[in-house]
Amino acid sequence: MKVYSFRASNKRSAIEIEAKVDYDDVALTRAPSTIKDNNVFDIYKGKKAFDAICYCDSVNWVFSERVKNIFEKNNIKGIEFYPIIVNNLKEKYYGYYITGKAGKILNVDDMDMPPMFEPIEFDENEWDGSDIFCFKNSGAKYITEKVKLLIEENDLSNIELREEN
Repeated sequence: MKVYSFRASNKRSAIEIEAKVDYDDVALTRAPSTIKDNNVFDIYKGKKAFDAICYCDSVNWVFSERVKNIFEKNNIKGIEFYPIIVNNLKEKYYGYYITGKAGKILNVDDMDMPPMFEPIEFDENEWDGSDIFCFKNSGAKYITEKVKLLIEENDLSNIELREEN
């Protein structure tokens, strides 16, 4: 099975947002309670709104209503959305958290980091079958071919994909 890592790009003049509360940027992917309950953001910098907008922490991002609708219409498993408010932005955006899970990446380095220039190896029997998921030993977000094709076919903007195996 092919898997892809995905993240928001940082296109020129792209909006970045800043939460009004402190949060754990690594834990946010799997447990967004702080942001979910305090969901108001300010524009940190930039002028252009894309389908994916980065937080100013460079690890997290939010999706446009368009992305949410495409994922829901296509029954994408492994992701849950919650509404956010971005001051001075009329478009609707949604935070998300990953519910899809897979076992560990088997070929990690001495610092428990996934390989950068070789395919990721994992036991598919430990994957829950979700279209979007995280490995136990990685905070990165991964998608299946199904999600990759949706992103490409719908020309979703500001989303970067990388084949991992």
